[in-house]
Amino acid sequence: GTTLYELSAIGVPMVAVPVVENQAANARGVRELGVGLSLDDTRWATDDVARAVGLLGKSEDLRRELSRKARTVVDGLGARRVYEAVARIHPTSKKG
Repeated sequence: GTTLYELSAIGVPMVAVPVVENQAANARGVRELGVGLSLDDTRWATDDVARAVGLLGKSEDLRRELSRKARTVVDGLGARRVYEAVARIHPTSKKG
């Protein structure tokens, strides 16, 4: 999942290839959100991967559209939000 978020944040067109079952939901999410291409489950063949990568490689318009959509779903500000949430729970105090 983390790699998919990182690729989305910087707008890298992707093909999500689930290797183990817990990755299948993320791969479906990639497809449903329209941020990349994905294989449906862990029962794929190398030809399936080659077709998806080939499609992505052949279409500049597709790459542009996937890149644009990907940047809309992840804003790259997650670390800041975590910091702010922790700071609210445990604010620093100045001694002196």
